[in-house]
Amino acid sequence: MAAGDRHRVGRAWSAMSHDQAPIVTWVKFKEAFREPGCPLCSLRQEVLDWYFSRWVWDYISDPDMRNRMRRSLGLCPEHTWQLYRTDIREYDDVLGVSIVYQELVPHIAGVLHDVAIKAEERKSQGLPWQERLWLFLRRRSALRRWFKPASWRAGDILRADRCHVCAYNEEGERRDLYWLVQILEGGTYRTLYAASDGLCLPHLRRALELAMQINPDVAQFLAETAGRKMATLAADLEGYIRKRAYDRRHEAMTDGQQNAPRRASEFFGGLDGWNERRRRIDSI
Repeated sequence: MAAGDRHRVGRAWSAMSHDQAPIVTWVKFKEAFREPGCPLCSLRQEVLDWYFSRWVWDYISDPDMRNRMRRSLGLCPEHTWQLYRTDIREYDDVLGVSIVYQELVPHIAGVLHDVAIKAEERKSQGLPWQERLWLFLRRRSALRRWFKPASWRAGDILRADRCHVCAYNEEGERRDLYWLVQILEGGTYRTLYAASDGLCLPHLRRALELAMQINPDVAQFLAETAGRKMATLAADLEGYIRKRAYDRRHEAMTDGQQNAPRRASEFFGGLDGWNERRRRIDSI
């Protein structure tokens, strides 16, 4: 990010008053710090659980949402399955998913029909000699096929807007990161955060970028806290590997050593979206 862009972002974030944070935000972070794994991942998962538990009914009553689904040709793979599994978890059924796709599937069929007509028209016209030559070289060149595959061009044919749930989640994530940096200015929340598992690497990178612009003291705290946790994790991973050796498998592992591989995975990849710790949301 250029220096000018950083200054503009810093001013925009700084313009948001510390007192603007609703009390529910402070309470939710306090609860998230007590959850295993990255507190920001935990908070976003809870928000998306609530979002999807009501999503089908909003879809039925909101024409704009249905239009967004048609323009984006559905949801991204991650949120497609989150909708499906939330329907099962909340209602022990997939009626909601069926209602969504009852309208979306015929729309996709119509889009594909238009593509087929365009393909037929192009086939009847024939390809220009430049494209025929390029197609020949791509088919015949083993070097190109093996080491430099053709770029994916499906987006040029089936154009689609971005998954609107991804956009919704990213907007909420930016707000959460801002409030996290703000509440970590206080000693009480620093103590709670230090006792938690801390941020995963993807969220830590974004939090450090933001904190460095609006409050370097928080950035220092985040970096030092994560550094101490990484030192502990490195020692636990070393102990886990050492005690898996054939001649030392009889040695008992500590809890930290036993769960070190999972903690490492959660640090680099965030919380598993469908782990066993997910809570069921009360159905509406």
